[in-house]
Amino acid sequence: MSTSPFSRTPSVAVLDNRGLTVRDIAYHRHPDTPDVTDEHITRHQFGSRSFLAQSADPRLHEAGRVNFTYLTDLTGTVLRTRGADNGTTVALSDAAGRPFIAVSNIRTADDGTEDRRQAVTRTWQYEDAAMPGRPLCITEQVTGDAVRITERFVWAGNRDAEKALNLAGACVSHYDTAGLMQTGSVALTGIPLAVTRRLLKDADNPDTVADWQDGDATAWDDLLDAESYTTLTTADATGAVLTTTDAEGHMQRVAYDVAGLLSGSWLTLKGGTEQVIVASLTYSAAGQKLREEHGNGVVTTYLYEPETQRLTGIKTERPAGHASGARVLQDLRYEYDPVGNVLSVRNERGGDPLLAQPESGAGRTRTSMTACISLVSATGREMASAGQQGSSLPSATVPSPQTVPHTQTTPALIPTTKPVT
Repeated sequence: MSTSPFSRTPSVAVLDNRGLTVRDIAYHRHPDTPDVTDEHITRHQFGSRSFLAQSADPRLHEAGRVNFTYLTDLTGTVLRTRGADNGTTVALSDAAGRPFIAVSNIRTADDGTEDRRQAVTRTWQYEDAAMPGRPLCITEQVTGDAVRITERFVWAGNRDAEKALNLAGACVSHYDTAGLMQTGSVALTGIPLAVTRRLLKDADNPDTVADWQDGDATAWDDLLDAESYTTLTTADATGAVLTTTDAEGHMQRVAYDVAGLLSGSWLTLKGGTEQVIVASLTYSAAGQKLREEHGNGVVTTYLYEPETQRLTGIKTERPAGHASGARVLQDLRYEYDPVGNVLSVRNERGGDPLLAQPESGAGRTRTSMTACISLVSATGREMASAGQQGSSLPSATVPSPQTVPHTQTTPALIPTTKPVT
């Protein structure tokens, strides 16, 4: 493999007399013109207190602009960030260092002035000084709109019933933009063991928004759908998850080896018997997967480059003795450039009839990059049945294999319902 696009292209940092990086220099070389080298310089400016004030990449610097400008307080905490693409964001904290107010989506007009017509203001409210100071709610307001309380937090007390479930002082109810998330119990390691989700009423309507206004939990619960979805978890003494039962009653079970790495997984559908998903796993001394046997008997093996530990091969096959017969399903091999970017992926299995222009050798995908890790080209093969690619919409499939109910409004504005076949 030729390394000429990458030779003599170091990354250089220029420091000022305070030891601050004021220049990051990258040397760019295109594979088509390996004898031409360009300098790409990213410039940084620091204030008198050694805090970053602005940064400009090579592209915007040539246009006389900067990517980011920063305004900091006396301790270096960023108070205002202005970006060339994302506008201006202002974030202020209280005396305890907690988030207090944040204003985002401040656009920069063409004349350089700030446009706050779509600005979003978020504020945080906390417990009073007699309490631990945990967050109670978060409000949000778009300029010109009413203030909404988008999140509320309810914390457990110190009662015996709460301590028995390891909930003392924990957030047991979180009202968010989707609905309510409740924690029913927690392991000693901090892993939630029972979590229940309730969604907002009419949650499928995009116009439905959460607004947990002043009141108590009864008023907030009136905004929620009656149905709840509970996920149950069990964990071992180290905090590793052993089983997870979802809201539909399906259970996933996993096991670990002595090093704490996954050694197998199983799935039990509600009312069914346990099925093997991963029968066994083998790892290297570096903790990388070497062999994985799936529940259907298919085996995947992994190869790594000894010097760099980069993945060089993934082979998936039905081994000898398999009920469906031995067969290599996929045999991928990877090649890298000196810095670790994938240059080539080839399938040693080869001869796939689903690919265009079947070859006697293996299928291959290649990529080419500049010295600054910018993609120049990518080549490969496509599905033979994919057809000509274009920007037009695909043709309708008639007749449709499905029956879908829909509502149609006639010219007389009389709603009618018809099945579509």
